[in-house]
Amino acid sequence: MPQRQRIQGYTWNDKRRRLLDHNAPPPKTITIAVTPP
Repeated sequence: MPQRQRIQGYTWNDKRRRLLDHNAPPPKTITIAVTPP
């Protein structure tokens, strides 16, 4: 399932940038929001 990994990596990069820019919440919350129900 490379598609899922690719999406996760992209969101991680985007979120990480925002985290350093706007002190976003921890990556744990982001991972849960990124993964579908």
